[in-house]
Amino acid sequence: IIQNMKLLFLLATIVVVALCAVDRTGAPTYNRMDNHKLVSVSISTQAQIDALQKLEEQRLVDIWSHSSAITFGKNELHVAPENMKFIEYLGVGYDILHENIQELFDEELSSYKYVPFNASADDWFTAYHRFTETLNRNRGLAGNYGPASLSFNLLGKTYEGRDLFAMKLSSGGSGKTTFFNTAGIHAREWISPQTLQYIMETFIEKLEQGSARELALINKMDFTFMPMSNPDGYEYSWTNTRLWRKSRAPTSNPSCPGTDLNRNFDSHWGEGGSSTNPCSDTYRGGRVESELETQIISKYFKDNQPTGFGIDWHAYSQLILRPWGWTNTLPPCNTKCQATGEKMRNAIRAVDGKAYTNQRSIQLYLTTGTASDFYYDSSTLPATESQGFTIELRPASAFPGFQLPASEILKTGEENYAGFLEAAESV
Repeated sequence: IIQNMKLLFLLATIVVVALCAVDRTGAPTYNRMDNHKLVSVSISTQAQIDALQKLEEQRLVDIWSHSSAITFGKNELHVAPENMKFIEYLGVGYDILHENIQELFDEELSSYKYVPFNASADDWFTAYHRFTETLNRNRGLAGNYGPASLSFNLLGKTYEGRDLFAMKLSSGGSGKTTFFNTAGIHAREWISPQTLQYIMETFIEKLEQGSARELALINKMDFTFMPMSNPDGYEYSWTNTRLWRKSRAPTSNPSCPGTDLNRNFDSHWGEGGSSTNPCSDTYRGGRVESELETQIISKYFKDNQPTGFGIDWHAYSQLILRPWGWTNTLPPCNTKCQATGEKMRNAIRAVDGKAYTNQRSIQLYLTTGTASDFYYDSSTLPATESQGFTIELRPASAFPGFQLPASEILKTGEENYAGFLEAAESV
């Protein structure tokens, strides 16, 4: 009897352990970065900027802040321990923000949980997801919601053969403007695809509930959502290098694949704020729209004219960036865009108290070939009426930086849904 009781206890224990185990399906398997540092350096001269740029192009440092641009003032860098000597050589003041960023990755890995693509929204937005799960979820969401139809559109293939897709929400009719959205152009910014997905799913839920605000918007305009704009890079950030930013297509340097898609668009391409070195995270590509992803996004944008608003969703820094990034000249939309940015900022802050900064892109750093400036410049509406923004989501700084805990997905989505509605109502 005692032996049978022991056996029953063992079997019960196995069942309990199995029930309590975390499903690791699709869990990240990226490379370790033990003792890699997160460093803040203070840049005060152009010579220091040039020197730091050379280090970045030789892959001796990884720029986290300012969307990988180097600016005067504070810059946040990821540095391997063996490369800290180069920071010393710069002769700049610096602070170590984190001695071992692998601890951030370990937290991310330990908190990972698998959520199937057909899960409820309440479950889906508690975790980050692989590309295929997101693809399948969007395919399954296609259908009718109140007076509108949400369609799943395959636009083409990436270099590695993944589907580049878009969701379009419309109540039908002709002559409407389009609100165009992209996310995930930079692979390591995992919060941006989830935020755009949350915005889309909340919008269709509100339509089903008969919400007057959303019904008014869908009656006057169409909406497009591309939550996964760089599938190859995104998958690579799960399976190889967590901090991968670019696409994955080959370049002229076999050791340095990938192009920064947000420096590859047809908006003053190659006029500064990007690199000609394929090893740089801001490599602009060998020519304008050299990348399949950029070509496909550009075509889809042009196919959905007239476009009244375009947003490219990124992370991190909590910024609302309006035109332009390539010149100090004020754009024709400046008065309207500034007012829209303020409404978005106030709406975001009202949700959870997070402060986003509303400013022209050039006030932060010089950028060319960006998606948001392309959306603004390429609209068929008058330049005084169209708007194009880059939104940099949570967090505000490099700690936790790109490793924003999954527990903050929902709040990030909620606050930016409020800002999104303000943007839509400004069209």
